[in-house]
Amino acid sequence: MALTEKDMMRRVQEIEAAIADLEAEKRALHHLLYSTVAKERASEIHDKRSYKRIYHEERIRLALQNNRSGMTLKQLSGNLLRQGISIKDSTLRSHLSRMAKRGLVSNDRSTHRWRTVTV
Repeated sequence: MALTEKDMMRRVQEIEAAIADLEAEKRALHHLLYSTVAKERASEIHDKRSYKRIYHEERIRLALQNNRSGMTLKQLSGNLLRQGISIKDSTLRSHLSRMAKRGLVSNDRSTHRWRTVTV
């Protein structure tokens, strides 16, 4: 059974639509997961922006955990952007500084790489 070019293009479009649906479902599940994490840290919630901060910090922590060799700010920003999270570099630095003060991440000043702190 020979597929025509039109059939192949239609199938490619179906696959792309399925991928888009799965990615949307994945984002929704991640959002629910991180919302749960934010609720568990409810004592840190002072206003609506706190949820977003906690959500971003959790995503940053997971991105760094998945890359044991650490990541530069640019690499981390790109990684988050691929996950659909857009954070300005200055805000990302603020999150990282706050997390470092709490002992969650560390920064190697010679290589400019951020890593999660293993306990």
